[in-house]
Amino acid sequence: MDPSLLVVLIFLVIIKESCQGPHEKRLLNHLLSTYNTLERPVSNESEPLEVKFGLTPQQIIDVDEKNQILTTNAWLNLFEQCLARRIPSSTRAARNPTLTSHSRYKSDGVHYIIFSI
Repeated sequence: MDPSLLVVLIFLVIIKESCQGPHEKRLLNHLLSTYNTLERPVSNESEPLEVKFGLTPQQIIDVDEKNQILTTNAWLNLFEQCLARRIPSSTRAARNPTLTSHSRYKSDGVHYIIFSI
């Protein structure tokens, strides 16, 4: 067997184990086992779901000085409360697992933001 091929195979095995440890995998399986992305992640359906957002301006598109309107291009980052469960202590190192966007609840609202100064 070619030595460089052997090094590549060993490297791939090491990377596979370092990308997701067994504790994080067990934690994600525990959290997502009964989780449905179509249900709101709240214990009481009458309580509101807190959604925080951040706005990052990218570019000024137009300035209307007469009407004092500034049109910009911006990124809107939404942070939604998701999987509000107690993390079991048996997970050790995996305290903050990375959740992909398809495994989390997504609100179905349309967001219009108008700022007045």
